[in-house]
Amino acid sequence: MKLFCFDIDGTLIPFGEKEIPEEELKALQALLDAGHPVALASGRPFCSLKHHLSPLRGNAKFYICANGASVYDDDGNTIEETALTSSDLVYVRSKYEKGSIGVYAYEGKGNIVCFSRDKWILEEEDYNRIPLEDITILEEGKPIIGHDHLLKIMIAGEKEDMVHFELDEEDKAKYEYSRSAPTYLELLQKGSTKGERVEDLRKHLGINSEDVYCFGDQNNDLSMVSRFNGIAMGNAIEELKSAAKYITSDDHHHGVVYALREILKII
Repeated sequence: MKLFCFDIDGTLIPFGEKEIPEEELKALQALLDAGHPVALASGRPFCSLKHHLSPLRGNAKFYICANGASVYDDDGNTIEETALTSSDLVYVRSKYEKGSIGVYAYEGKGNIVCFSRDKWILEEEDYNRIPLEDITILEEGKPIIGHDHLLKIMIAGEKEDMVHFELDEEDKAKYEYSRSAPTYLELLQKGSTKGERVEDLRKHLGINSEDVYCFGDQNNDLSMVSRFNGIAMGNAIEELKSAAKYITSDDHHHGVVYALREILKII
């Protein structure tokens, strides 16, 4: 038995599209049919990841959410989880929110905690299928009550504002942080990475490290691609390609399927 972990955007789903292509779904089903657990590892929440594997048969489906804050089984049971608090949200917002840059947080299996329903929240509603009732808009100047289990804090802005955006050195030491796209920087509790959650899942399933394969394309995939058998997409950033054991074709040319068939020869 081997464990296969896949980033979503730019890996399983080509940029510009919203669903996993049929050819990739067939490849994932072949893995499940052969008895191999499949995990999605993404910045997305559980509700979004669950949607993408819902067409597939089998129970060995797992979800590493919020870039490594949590890992769940197919029924939504928590295998491991870490969290930030409302104090972190208030601190980050007061320090970094200005101009086009907004700050909000993920909570639970799909809820959003924010201060306004701005452009970035509207994108979350559309992109991750988060219903309006699962979005909490906090009141300015009032204590935040009942929101002290935040999986990650999002800093989002227009590309021209985010391209040069950096946390200061104090916050780089304080938080785990990564970019999943040019317009987003994501903060988690220190030590919370996709790589750590893959390791938790590996132990949970009793699989050897040498039998774990991780696919990705961006900076937030580096911790799992470098730690296990890493497969970088052809469209991956250079740092990820340098850390990977294999490089496959890009997301628009079925790189995942090509790697499983031609490189790993597993399906």
